[in-house]
Amino acid sequence: MSIPSRSSRHIVALLAVLVAACTGNPDQVPDSGSDGDAITPPDGDLADDAMTDDIMTDDVMTDDGTELDPLALYTQGHEFFNGTGKIALRGVGHMHDHDDLSGWWSGPGETWTAVGRWETDTARLTERIDANLRAIKTWGGNSLRVFMAVNWWWEDRINPHLRFGEGPDQEMSYRDYFELLAERAEREGVYVIFCPYQLRSEMDGGGGGIPVEGGVDEVGTAVLDQITTGDPTYLEPMRRFWESVSQRLGQHPGIIFEIWNEPDSTEPAVKTAWFTHQIEMYKTIRETSDNVVLLAWRMGAVPTWQEELSWVPSLHQQLRDALGQEPLNVAYDFHAYRHSWNHPWGTDYTTVMTQLTSDTWLPQTRSATVDVPVVCAETGMFLVTPDPDDEHGWWDALLRSLGELDVGYVGYYWTDGRVQETGLFEDWPVDQPAPSPSVAGQIYLDNVP
Repeated sequence: MSIPSRSSRHIVALLAVLVAACTGNPDQVPDSGSDGDAITPPDGDLADDAMTDDIMTDDVMTDDGTELDPLALYTQGHEFFNGTGKIALRGVGHMHDHDDLSGWWSGPGETWTAVGRWETDTARLTERIDANLRAIKTWGGNSLRVFMAVNWWWEDRINPHLRFGEGPDQEMSYRDYFELLAERAEREGVYVIFCPYQLRSEMDGGGGGIPVEGGVDEVGTAVLDQITTGDPTYLEPMRRFWESVSQRLGQHPGIIFEIWNEPDSTEPAVKTAWFTHQIEMYKTIRETSDNVVLLAWRMGAVPTWQEELSWVPSLHQQLRDALGQEPLNVAYDFHAYRHSWNHPWGTDYTTVMTQLTSDTWLPQTRSATVDVPVVCAETGMFLVTPDPDDEHGWWDALLRSLGELDVGYVGYYWTDGRVQETGLFEDWPVDQPAPSPSVAGQIYLDNVP
Protein backbone atom coordinates (compact mmCIF):
# COMPACT_ATOMS: atom_id res chain seq x y z
CA MET A 1 0.00 0.00 0.00
CA SER A 2 1.25 3.51 -0.81
CA ILE A 3 0.21 6.65 1.04
CA PRO A 4 1.36 10.28 0.82
CA SER A 5 3.60 11.93 3.39
CA ARG A 6 1.85 12.49 6.72
CA SER A 7 2.46 16.24 6.96
CA SER A 8 -0.61 18.43 7.38
CA ARG A 9 -0.09 19.78 3.85
CA HIS A 10 -1.20 16.42 2.49
CA ILE A 11 -4.31 15.75 4.57
CA VAL A 12 -6.73 15.62 1.66
CA ALA A 13 -4.38 13.59 -0.51
CA LEU A 14 -3.77 11.10 2.30
CA LEU A 15 -7.46 10.45 2.78
CA ALA A 16 -8.06 10.20 -0.96
CA VAL A 17 -5.37 7.57 -1.41
CA LEU A 18 -6.52 5.56 1.60
CA VAL A 19 -10.08 5.40 0.30
CA ALA A 20 -8.87 4.62 -3.21
CA ALA A 21 -6.78 1.77 -1.84
CA CYS A 22 -9.86 0.26 -0.23
CA THR A 23 -12.35 0.90 -3.01
CA GLY A 24 -10.18 0.44 -6.07
CA ASN A 25 -11.47 3.79 -7.35
CA PRO A 26 -8.64 6.33 -7.59
CA ASP A 27 -11.12 9.12 -8.33
CA GLN A 28 -13.09 8.71 -5.11
CA VAL A 29 -12.33 11.39 -2.53
CA PRO A 30 -13.81 10.96 0.94
CA ASP A 31 -16.39 13.47 2.02
CA SER A 32 -18.81 11.68 4.27
CA GLY A 33 -17.17 8.44 5.37
CA SER A 34 -17.48 4.94 3.99
CA ASP A 35 -20.20 2.42 4.47
CA GLY A 36 -18.32 0.66 7.25
CA ASP A 37 -18.81 -2.90 8.41
CA ALA A 38 -22.23 -4.17 9.35
CA ILE A 39 -22.58 -4.87 13.04
CA THR A 40 -25.05 -7.44 14.26
CA PRO A 41 -25.50 -9.22 17.57
CA PRO A 42 -23.75 -12.60 17.56
CA ASP A 43 -25.51 -15.75 16.54
CA GLY A 44 -22.37 -17.83 16.75
CA ASP A 45 -18.65 -17.66 17.42
CA LEU A 46 -17.22 -14.43 16.03
CA ALA A 47 -13.66 -15.25 16.95
CA ASP A 48 -12.98 -17.12 13.71
CA ASP A 49 -12.86 -14.02 11.55
CA ALA A 50 -12.36 -11.27 14.11
CA MET A 51 -8.60 -10.78 13.92
CA THR A 52 -7.55 -12.65 10.81
CA ASP A 53 -6.27 -9.55 8.97
CA ASP A 54 -4.61 -7.75 11.85
CA ILE A 55 -1.28 -7.52 10.04
CA MET A 56 -1.09 -6.77 6.32
CA THR A 57 1.79 -8.19 4.38
CA ASP A 58 2.63 -5.10 2.32
CA ASP A 59 4.84 -2.39 3.74
CA VAL A 60 3.20 1.03 3.81
CA MET A 61 5.16 3.55 1.74
CA THR A 62 5.00 7.32 1.46
CA ASP A 63 4.54 8.92 -1.94
CA ASP A 64 8.24 9.72 -2.21
CA GLY A 65 9.08 6.00 -1.97
CA THR A 66 10.26 5.94 1.65
CA GLU A 67 8.83 3.46 4.12
CA LEU A 68 6.46 4.84 6.75
CA ASP A 69 7.76 4.66 10.32
CA PRO A 70 6.50 1.28 11.59
CA LEU A 71 5.03 2.96 14.68
CA ALA A 72 3.31 5.85 12.87
CA LEU A 73 -0.41 5.42 13.54
CA TYR A 74 -3.19 6.57 11.24
CA THR A 75 -6.90 5.93 10.86
CA GLN A 76 -8.81 4.49 7.93
CA GLY A 77 -12.54 4.20 8.42
CA HIS A 78 -13.11 2.77 11.89
CA GLU A 79 -9.72 1.02 11.99
CA PHE A 80 -6.15 1.90 12.94
CA PHE A 81 -3.09 1.16 10.81
CA ASN A 82 0.62 1.68 11.24
CA GLY A 83 3.67 1.12 9.05
CA THR A 84 3.17 -2.66 9.12
CA GLY A 85 -0.59 -2.80 8.58
CA LYS A 86 -3.81 -3.00 10.56
CA ILE A 87 -3.47 -2.79 14.32
CA ALA A 88 -5.80 -3.08 17.30
CA LEU A 89 -4.87 -1.01 20.35
CA ARG A 90 -4.55 -3.12 23.49
CA GLY A 91 -3.14 -1.34 26.49
CA VAL A 92 -3.04 -0.58 30.19
CA GLY A 93 -3.40 2.57 32.24
CA HIS A 94 -0.55 3.83 34.42
CA MET A 95 -1.02 5.46 37.81
CA HIS A 96 0.53 8.51 39.47
CA ASP A 97 1.72 10.53 36.48
CA HIS A 98 -0.41 13.45 37.69
CA ASP A 99 0.86 13.35 41.29
CA ASP A 100 4.57 12.62 40.85
CA LEU A 101 7.01 14.56 38.69
CA SER A 102 8.68 11.35 37.54
CA GLY A 103 5.64 9.13 37.46
CA TRP A 104 5.66 6.21 39.88
CA TRP A 105 7.44 3.19 38.50
CA SER A 106 8.45 -0.02 40.25
CA GLY A 107 10.29 -2.89 38.67
CA PRO A 108 10.92 -6.61 39.21
CA GLY A 109 11.36 -7.53 42.86
CA GLU A 110 10.22 -4.12 44.12
CA THR A 111 7.22 -3.38 46.32
CA TRP A 112 4.85 -1.05 44.49
CA THR A 113 4.19 1.21 47.50
CA ALA A 114 7.81 1.52 48.60
CA VAL A 115 9.70 2.71 45.53
CA GLY A 116 9.44 4.77 42.39
CA ARG A 117 8.51 8.19 43.76
CA TRP A 118 10.39 11.41 42.95
CA GLU A 119 13.05 9.59 40.96
CA THR A 120 15.92 11.93 40.03
CA ASP A 121 18.32 9.29 38.74
CA THR A 122 17.57 9.23 35.01
CA ALA A 123 19.32 5.91 34.49
CA ARG A 124 17.30 4.19 37.22
CA LEU A 125 14.04 5.75 36.01
CA THR A 126 14.83 4.65 32.45
CA GLU A 127 15.53 1.11 33.61
CA ARG A 128 12.19 0.88 35.42
CA ILE A 129 10.24 2.41 32.53
CA ASP A 130 11.87 -0.01 30.10
CA ALA A 131 11.08 -2.99 32.34
CA ASN A 132 7.41 -2.00 32.50
CA LEU A 133 7.09 -1.36 28.77
CA ARG A 134 8.57 -4.78 28.05
CA ALA A 135 6.26 -6.37 30.62
CA ILE A 136 3.24 -4.76 28.95
CA LYS A 137 4.38 -6.29 25.67
CA THR A 138 4.87 -9.65 27.39
CA TRP A 139 1.22 -9.39 28.43
CA GLY A 140 0.27 -8.85 24.78
CA GLY A 141 -0.29 -5.10 25.09
CA ASN A 142 0.93 -2.42 22.70
CA SER A 143 -0.12 0.81 24.42
CA LEU A 144 0.02 2.73 27.68
CA ARG A 145 -2.27 5.54 28.84
CA VAL A 146 -0.86 8.18 31.18
CA PHE A 147 -2.48 11.11 33.00
CA MET A 148 -0.88 14.50 33.54
CA ALA A 149 -1.57 17.79 35.30
CA VAL A 150 -1.73 20.97 33.22
CA ASN A 151 -0.15 23.25 35.83
CA TRP A 152 2.92 21.02 36.17
CA TRP A 153 3.47 20.93 32.42
CA TRP A 154 3.29 24.71 32.26
CA GLU A 155 5.43 25.39 35.33
CA ASP A 156 7.70 22.48 34.39
CA ARG A 157 10.62 22.84 36.80
CA ILE A 158 9.50 22.27 40.39
CA ASN A 159 11.38 21.52 43.62
CA PRO A 160 9.12 18.98 45.39
CA HIS A 161 10.92 19.32 48.77
CA LEU A 162 10.35 23.07 48.90
CA ARG A 163 6.83 22.95 47.43
CA PHE A 164 5.33 19.86 49.00
CA GLY A 165 7.61 19.11 51.95
CA GLU A 166 8.61 15.73 50.50
CA GLY A 167 10.83 14.41 47.77
CA PRO A 168 14.29 15.62 46.72
CA ASP A 169 15.54 19.14 47.36
CA GLN A 170 16.17 19.85 43.69
CA GLU A 171 14.25 20.90 40.60
CA MET A 172 12.56 18.26 38.52
CA SER A 173 11.29 18.72 34.95
CA TYR A 174 7.82 17.35 34.18
CA ARG A 175 8.31 17.89 30.45
CA ASP A 176 11.62 16.01 30.49
CA TYR A 177 9.91 13.09 32.22
CA PHE A 178 7.18 12.78 29.59
CA GLU A 179 9.66 13.13 26.76
CA LEU A 180 11.79 10.39 28.30
CA LEU A 181 8.70 8.17 28.49
CA ALA A 182 7.84 8.96 24.85
CA GLU A 183 11.39 8.13 23.75
CA ARG A 184 11.55 4.84 25.66
CA ALA A 185 8.09 3.78 24.46
CA GLU A 186 9.06 4.57 20.87
CA ARG A 187 12.18 2.43 21.31
CA GLU A 188 10.04 -0.47 22.59
CA GLY A 189 7.30 -0.02 19.97
CA VAL A 190 4.62 0.93 22.51
CA TYR A 191 2.01 3.65 21.96
CA VAL A 192 1.47 6.24 24.70
CA ILE A 193 -1.94 7.89 25.10
CA PHE A 194 -1.12 11.28 26.63
CA CYS A 195 -4.17 12.55 28.56
CA PRO A 196 -4.57 15.71 30.68
CA TYR A 197 -6.35 14.51 33.82
CA GLN A 198 -6.92 17.78 35.65
CA LEU A 199 -5.82 21.38 35.68
CA ARG A 200 -4.08 21.23 39.06
CA SER A 201 -1.91 18.33 40.26
CA GLU A 202 -2.99 16.09 43.11
CA MET A 203 0.02 17.27 45.13
CA ASP A 204 -1.22 20.86 44.76
CA GLY A 205 -4.72 19.89 45.87
CA GLY A 206 -6.16 18.66 42.57
CA GLY A 207 -9.28 19.80 40.76
CA GLY A 208 -10.01 22.62 38.37
CA GLY A 209 -12.94 21.31 36.37
CA ILE A 210 -13.25 21.17 32.57
CA PRO A 211 -11.37 24.05 30.91
CA VAL A 212 -14.39 25.69 29.29
CA GLU A 213 -16.73 28.46 30.29
CA GLY A 214 -19.20 27.07 32.82
CA GLY A 215 -17.07 24.00 33.47
CA VAL A 216 -14.02 25.45 35.21
CA ASP A 217 -13.89 26.42 38.90
CA GLU A 218 -11.78 28.99 40.76
CA VAL A 219 -8.87 26.58 41.05
CA GLY A 220 -8.92 25.92 37.32
CA THR A 221 -9.21 29.62 36.50
CA ALA A 222 -6.09 30.32 38.57
CA VAL A 223 -4.17 27.63 36.68
CA LEU A 224 -5.30 28.87 33.29
CA ASP A 225 -4.50 32.46 34.23
CA GLN A 226 -0.91 31.36 34.78
CA ILE A 227 -0.77 30.60 31.05
CA THR A 228 -2.66 33.63 29.78
CA THR A 229 -5.24 35.91 31.36
CA GLY A 230 -8.39 37.59 30.17
CA ASP A 231 -9.95 34.79 28.11
CA PRO A 232 -13.39 33.90 29.52
CA THR A 233 -13.72 30.94 27.11
CA TYR A 234 -10.34 29.50 28.24
CA LEU A 235 -9.53 28.59 24.65
CA GLU A 236 -6.34 30.63 24.41
CA PRO A 237 -4.56 29.18 27.48
CA MET A 238 -5.38 25.63 26.38
CA ARG A 239 -4.28 26.41 22.83
CA ARG A 240 -0.93 27.50 24.22
CA PHE A 241 -0.78 24.38 26.37
CA TRP A 242 -1.46 22.04 23.43
CA GLU A 243 0.89 23.98 21.20
CA SER A 244 3.66 23.31 23.72
CA VAL A 245 2.70 19.66 24.19
CA SER A 246 2.43 19.01 20.46
CA GLN A 247 5.75 20.65 19.70
CA ARG A 248 7.49 18.66 22.43
CA LEU A 249 5.84 15.26 22.02
CA GLY A 250 4.19 15.33 18.61
CA GLN A 251 7.37 14.38 16.80
CA HIS A 252 7.22 10.93 18.42
CA PRO A 253 5.12 8.70 16.13
CA GLY A 254 3.82 6.58 19.00
CA ILE A 255 2.16 9.42 20.92
CA ILE A 256 -1.64 9.64 20.86
CA PHE A 257 -3.17 12.87 22.15
CA GLU A 258 -6.36 12.61 24.21
CA ILE A 259 -7.88 16.05 24.76
CA TRP A 260 -9.22 15.45 28.29
CA ASN A 261 -10.08 12.69 30.70
CA GLU A 262 -13.82 12.17 31.21
CA PRO A 263 -15.26 15.60 30.38
CA ASP A 264 -18.71 15.48 31.92
CA SER A 265 -21.57 17.87 32.57
CA THR A 266 -25.35 17.84 32.55
CA GLU A 267 -25.39 21.47 31.38
CA PRO A 268 -26.12 21.84 27.63
CA ALA A 269 -24.02 25.02 27.47
CA VAL A 270 -20.99 23.17 28.81
CA LYS A 271 -21.44 20.40 26.23
CA THR A 272 -21.63 23.00 23.45
CA ALA A 273 -18.54 24.78 24.76
CA TRP A 274 -16.67 21.51 25.13
CA PHE A 275 -17.34 20.38 21.57
CA THR A 276 -16.02 23.74 20.32
CA HIS A 277 -13.02 23.42 22.66
CA GLN A 278 -12.04 20.00 21.32
CA ILE A 279 -12.26 21.20 17.73
CA GLU A 280 -9.98 24.16 18.49
CA MET A 281 -7.49 21.92 20.29
CA TYR A 282 -7.50 19.48 17.36
CA LYS A 283 -6.71 22.37 15.00
CA THR A 284 -3.91 23.55 17.32
CA ILE A 285 -2.31 20.10 17.42
CA ARG A 286 -2.55 19.81 13.64
CA GLU A 287 -0.33 22.88 13.23
CA THR A 288 2.67 20.83 14.36
CA SER A 289 1.66 17.15 14.46
CA ASP A 290 -0.37 14.58 12.53
CA ASN A 291 -0.55 12.17 15.48
CA VAL A 292 -3.87 10.54 16.30
CA VAL A 293 -6.17 12.70 18.46
CA LEU A 294 -8.80 11.18 20.77
CA LEU A 295 -11.96 13.19 21.43
CA ALA A 296 -14.34 12.39 24.29
CA TRP A 297 -17.59 13.30 25.99
CA ARG A 298 -19.20 12.20 29.27
CA MET A 299 -17.67 10.31 32.15
CA GLY A 300 -18.39 6.84 30.85
CA ALA A 301 -20.68 4.86 28.60
CA VAL A 302 -23.46 3.00 30.36
CA PRO A 303 -26.34 1.17 28.62
CA THR A 304 -29.67 3.04 28.93
CA TRP A 305 -28.14 5.65 31.24
CA GLN A 306 -26.16 8.23 29.28
CA GLU A 307 -25.71 9.20 25.65
CA GLU A 308 -23.80 6.01 24.89
CA LEU A 309 -22.10 6.79 21.54
CA SER A 310 -24.77 8.94 19.93
CA TRP A 311 -22.65 12.05 20.56
CA VAL A 312 -19.93 10.85 18.16
CA PRO A 313 -21.67 11.61 14.83
CA SER A 314 -22.67 15.05 16.09
CA LEU A 315 -19.15 16.00 17.16
CA HIS A 316 -17.57 14.47 14.07
CA GLN A 317 -19.85 16.42 11.74
CA GLN A 318 -19.14 19.62 13.68
CA LEU A 319 -15.42 18.95 13.26
CA ARG A 320 -15.88 18.31 9.53
CA ASP A 321 -17.79 21.57 9.14
CA ALA A 322 -15.15 23.53 11.02
CA LEU A 323 -12.35 22.12 8.85
CA GLY A 324 -14.20 22.07 5.55
CA GLN A 325 -12.96 18.53 4.95
CA GLU A 326 -12.69 15.11 6.55
CA PRO A 327 -10.55 15.23 9.72
CA LEU A 328 -7.17 13.50 9.73
CA ASN A 329 -6.39 10.78 12.27
CA VAL A 330 -9.20 11.41 14.72
CA ALA A 331 -10.80 8.80 16.97
CA TYR A 332 -13.32 8.83 19.80
CA ASP A 333 -13.08 7.63 23.37
CA PHE A 334 -15.47 6.02 25.83
CA HIS A 335 -14.94 4.44 29.24
CA ALA A 336 -16.66 1.40 30.73
CA TYR A 337 -16.97 0.19 34.32
CA ARG A 338 -19.57 -1.90 36.07
CA HIS A 339 -20.17 -1.13 39.73
CA SER A 340 -23.15 0.12 41.76
CA TRP A 341 -24.51 2.77 39.38
CA ASN A 342 -23.48 0.89 36.21
CA HIS A 343 -25.60 -2.22 36.69
CA PRO A 344 -27.34 -1.81 33.32
CA TRP A 345 -24.30 -3.59 31.85
CA GLY A 346 -24.90 -7.26 31.15
CA THR A 347 -22.77 -9.92 32.80
CA ASP A 348 -22.50 -12.47 30.00
CA TYR A 349 -21.06 -12.41 26.50
CA THR A 350 -24.30 -12.50 24.54
CA THR A 351 -25.86 -9.63 26.50
CA VAL A 352 -22.78 -7.40 26.39
CA MET A 353 -22.24 -8.02 22.68
CA THR A 354 -25.90 -7.18 22.04
CA GLN A 355 -25.54 -3.96 24.03
CA LEU A 356 -22.41 -2.87 22.16
CA THR A 357 -24.04 -3.55 18.78
CA SER A 358 -27.38 -1.90 19.54
CA ASP A 359 -28.39 1.18 17.54
CA THR A 360 -27.06 3.77 20.01
CA TRP A 361 -23.65 2.12 20.34
CA LEU A 362 -21.12 1.10 17.69
CA PRO A 363 -23.45 1.55 14.70
CA GLN A 364 -23.35 5.27 15.53
CA THR A 365 -19.66 5.22 14.56
CA ARG A 366 -19.82 2.82 11.60
CA SER A 367 -22.38 4.15 9.15
CA ALA A 368 -22.54 5.53 5.63
CA THR A 369 -21.99 9.07 6.97
CA VAL A 370 -19.65 8.52 9.92
CA ASP A 371 -17.06 5.74 9.93
CA VAL A 372 -14.51 6.43 12.65
CA PRO A 373 -12.51 4.48 15.25
CA VAL A 374 -13.59 4.37 18.86
CA VAL A 375 -11.38 3.28 21.73
CA CYS A 376 -12.47 2.14 25.17
CA ALA A 377 -9.56 4.06 26.67
CA GLU A 378 -10.41 3.14 30.24
CA THR A 379 -12.06 0.04 31.64
CA GLY A 380 -11.43 -1.98 34.75
CA MET A 381 -12.78 -4.71 36.99
CA PHE A 382 -13.23 -4.15 40.70
CA LEU A 383 -11.49 -6.82 42.74
CA VAL A 384 -13.65 -6.26 45.84
CA THR A 385 -17.35 -6.15 45.02
CA PRO A 386 -20.60 -7.56 46.46
CA ASP A 387 -21.17 -9.59 43.28
CA PRO A 388 -17.76 -10.84 42.11
CA ASP A 389 -19.15 -13.44 39.69
CA ASP A 390 -21.16 -10.78 37.85
CA GLU A 391 -18.20 -8.38 37.86
CA HIS A 392 -15.87 -11.04 36.48
CA GLY A 393 -18.42 -12.17 33.90
CA TRP A 394 -19.03 -8.62 32.71
CA TRP A 395 -15.35 -7.73 32.23
CA ASP A 396 -14.54 -10.97 30.46
CA ALA A 397 -17.56 -10.45 28.18
CA LEU A 398 -16.65 -6.81 27.52
CA LEU A 399 -13.03 -7.50 26.57
CA ARG A 400 -13.98 -10.46 24.42
CA SER A 401 -16.68 -8.44 22.64
CA LEU A 402 -14.46 -5.39 22.09
CA GLY A 403 -11.76 -7.62 20.67
CA GLU A 404 -14.14 -9.31 18.24
CA LEU A 405 -15.58 -5.95 17.20
CA ASP A 406 -12.10 -4.57 16.55
CA VAL A 407 -12.40 -1.87 19.23
CA GLY A 408 -9.25 -0.94 21.13
CA TYR A 409 -9.25 -0.97 24.92
CA VAL A 410 -7.05 0.04 27.86
CA GLY A 411 -7.22 -1.98 31.09
CA TYR A 412 -7.03 -0.20 34.43
CA TYR A 413 -4.74 -0.07 36.36
CA TRP A 414 -1.20 -1.30 35.69
CA THR A 415 -0.57 -1.56 39.41
CA ASP A 416 -0.70 -3.92 42.40
CA GLY A 417 -4.26 -5.09 43.02
CA ARG A 418 -3.48 -5.43 46.72
CA VAL A 419 -3.19 -1.65 47.03
CA GLN A 420 -5.56 -0.47 44.27
CA GLU A 421 -9.05 -1.87 43.74
CA THR A 422 -8.71 -2.39 39.99
CA GLY A 423 -5.03 -3.42 39.94
CA LEU A 424 -4.05 -5.83 37.18
CA PHE A 425 -1.22 -7.61 38.99
CA GLU A 426 -0.21 -8.80 42.45
CA ASP A 427 3.54 -8.95 42.61
CA TRP A 428 6.54 -8.92 40.28
CA PRO A 429 9.05 -11.66 41.07
CA VAL A 430 12.60 -10.49 40.52
CA ASP A 431 13.33 -13.32 38.08
CA GLN A 432 10.23 -12.80 35.91
CA PRO A 433 9.86 -10.55 32.82
CA ALA A 434 6.38 -9.44 33.88
CA PRO A 435 4.19 -9.25 37.01
CA SER A 436 1.93 -12.06 38.20
CA PRO A 437 -1.68 -11.21 37.26
CA SER A 438 -4.48 -10.52 39.71
CA VAL A 439 -7.92 -11.98 38.94
CA ALA A 440 -8.54 -8.92 36.76
CA GLY A 441 -5.15 -9.28 35.12
CA GLN A 442 -5.81 -12.91 34.26
CA ILE A 443 -9.07 -11.97 32.51
CA TYR A 444 -7.13 -9.32 30.59
CA LEU A 445 -4.50 -11.89 29.61
CA ASP A 446 -7.18 -14.39 28.56
CA ASN A 447 -8.57 -11.87 26.08
CA VAL A 448 -5.53 -10.13 24.61
CA PRO A 449 -4.53 -11.86 21.35
